[in-house]
Amino acid sequence: MTLRGVTRKGALLLLVAVTVSVGGSRSRVAWAGEEPALMPQAFELSIDEFTLESKGRVIVRDTFDRNGVFHPPAVDGKSAERAPYFVNMGLVDGSRVRGGSLVMDQVGMVNPFENFACDFSIPIDAEGRLWFVGKELFGDMVLRAKVLSPRFKGAPKFKIGIVDMKTFFTVAAVSLGREEVSLQRQGENPKFPGLPFIETLFGKGDVAHLKRIDEAELTLRIGAQGEISGSVVVVDSGKPHPFEMKATPEWSRVDPEGHYAVHLFWESFPEPKLFSVHPHYVRSTELRESGGALELRVFGLSLFEDSVVEILPSTGAGAPAVISDLKVLGFNSGLQMKVVFPKTEPAVYDIRVTTGGETAWRHRALRVD
Repeated sequence: MTLRGVTRKGALLLLVAVTVSVGGSRSRVAWAGEEPALMPQAFELSIDEFTLESKGRVIVRDTFDRNGVFHPPAVDGKSAERAPYFVNMGLVDGSRVRGGSLVMDQVGMVNPFENFACDFSIPIDAEGRLWFVGKELFGDMVLRAKVLSPRFKGAPKFKIGIVDMKTFFTVAAVSLGREEVSLQRQGENPKFPGLPFIETLFGKGDVAHLKRIDEAELTLRIGAQGEISGSVVVVDSGKPHPFEMKATPEWSRVDPEGHYAVHLFWESFPEPKLFSVHPHYVRSTELRESGGALELRVFGLSLFEDSVVEILPSTGAGAPAVISDLKVLGFNSGLQMKVVFPKTEPAVYDIRVTTGGETAWRHRALRVD
């Protein structure tokens, strides 16, 4: 069981849509002093089918075969004309339903809280009701989504799950990302009562080594007493890779008396940016006394455990510093590391950080005198 940082503040925040543009295949470098608009990292994911079932009946199944139509063909066996999907955040409409899939990418994402997101709710009756009391559907409740050819760059993630209508936390979800699949929830962890936005992973599987994901089927199950479990079957180059996950702590159960909504949720962090470096100055005598070693911190946006950090002489000549013991600070807003310089003489260094193929560069960020 592992913990993750904040994913969002809530589904009903006042949102301001941001205009984004999609770049080419080359990495874009943001130099210090520039103030470009925040950009979400690129992804594309096509939902081929989504199903909500409970107690032996199919409530919603949508194969997205009606181009230009963004509502289910039927809800609980009845016409869905009065029961469309409800967009909580993001710019989603029928123009995304094409070729037998709901096609989602970074265009139309909005920035609610240091991340980009898109999210919509599923109707659970023909009148368009979006919420339910847990015990109405819990007990063989199954959410399932089949996605085709997901392409992630950096940290984007797709989730299916249920949201608590009081807190707007995702209390049960299965997710697919570039590096892992997971079963998770937000909040409620008794070890961290003061950190309600912390996300706990109850199970995960590594998919970073897979070369070409053809499709993935995500399934979330909720039992009669709120027990949560899930699975993801990833098909890579024609070969299936199943991952089964289960939440075992007693506190992980979802309250059957609570009020919930079924959500599909996409998340993408901004392209990386660097704001500051600490320390930005060090004396060569101090560096010699430490054997060329220095503990360094960099601060910015979209800094992750798998970010690649480089510290290079600003002159372009000479060996780079050696970096180890990389740790994430805060909510992906800082990195701490041990740096060993190849020499301790006066010099000026650039720092660059690459996340998901996008590079942020701070020129002349560190000086040794």
